Amino acid sequence: MKDATKDDDDGEDSAEGSDDDESSEESSEGSSSDSGEEEQEAEEASKPAASEIASAAKTAEEVTKRNSTTNKREWDVFSRQCLDRKKFPVSLASHLQRDKTDLFNLWLDNNQDLQKVAIVVERSVEQKTTSRSGFEASKARDIIKMYGETKGQKLVKALRAKGRFYWDDDFPEDEEEIFYYTHARRKVLNDNSTANKLKIEAHESNPDTALVASLTGEEGPLHAGAMPGMKIDNIEGEKDLALALSNGGTVGKIKPPKKKTETTEKVLPTTSKERAEAVLDDILKDGGAARKLALALAHVEYGDSLKQELMDFSAKMEDLYSSLQRLILKKVTKAKKYDPFLNEVEERGAWYKKAEKAARGLLAGLKKKKKTTTKAKAGAAAPDKPSEGTPERGESKQ
Repeated sequence: MKDATKDDDDGEDSAEGSDDDESSEESSEGSSSDSGEEEQEAEEASKPAASEIASAAKTAEEVTKRNSTTNKREWDVFSRQCLDRKKFPVSLASHLQRDKTDLFNLWLDNNQDLQKVAIVVERSVEQKTTSRSGFEASKARDIIKMYGETKGQKLVKALRAKGRFYWDDDFPEDEEEIFYYTHARRKVLNDNSTANKLKIEAHESNPDTALVASLTGEEGPLHAGAMPGMKIDNIEGEKDLALALSNGGTVGKIKPPKKKTETTEKVLPTTSKERAEAVLDDILKDGGAARKLALALAHVEYGDSLKQELMDFSAKMEDLYSSLQRLILKKVTKAKKYDPFLNEVEERGAWYKKAEKAARGLLAGLKKKKKTTTKAKAGAAAPDKPSEGTPERGESKQ
């Protein structure tokens, strides 16, 4: 009986063992199938990503290939625009010299419009004088230390009354640690600056209303009356501080330029040659004027002798002009060559002044005589008979 029982137990154990083996085999098969499915899903998921990368690489390759060979027609249009001074922006000249292909790609990406490609680079050199003034925050003990007990306490009370103070964040509600705004020392500075500025501009004919409102509204940074925030205890103190800061600079009155009282002295000729060069124009001027007066005296009574003298004077002045000009052209520097001619020019010039007055007097008398004769002729030509509309003496008007 015992042996039978034992055999039965062994049979049960073997059956259990076989069942365990079968379950393990099934689990291994299930796990292998699960892993196979995961790998298949991963491969399927990686396929679109790989295709996207490939397409992106292809697109990038196509973009980099855009040059005079791949886009010959567009390249020719682009080259013509680059040579056109009216269409090509000056700011792109340096970029064109560095890399024309890169600029060509930018041109293609911007609808073939060079004005959209242009980037404005400004270089500014500035020299300015600034006057800075403001306030600095100090505690009561520092103010008293600077100005003394009496002045310091008085200033602290005045600032407290105006509201120009704020509480220390580390010691709130501690009156000994309050910061008071006092005037800072004024600084006058001379600033010299050189800067390169890159500016990008955008012009929008119909801007977004919400965007404009966010910039210029009450909470926006560009709203009317916008001021930087000032740490201060109350609104009255902020107003007082802002009013004190708004004291702008003064513009000095521009004084009118002083009238020049000093007259520049004429540089007088010193040598005989310089005197001759200076007197040539006067010789021609006086000679021509004398000839005109002589011709005007042709029909003037008692003017024959003066007329002849003026003609002789004009001819002599022409001779003197020729003689002096000849010496100047020969570059003669000796005074003894010039002096005889210069002395004669002076003598004849003095005579001409008197002769000119006499000639003008005769011409003025001739004009008066002509006026008198014209009036006499007009009176003689007037009719002795009265006009038909005027009744004679003793006749009554009908």
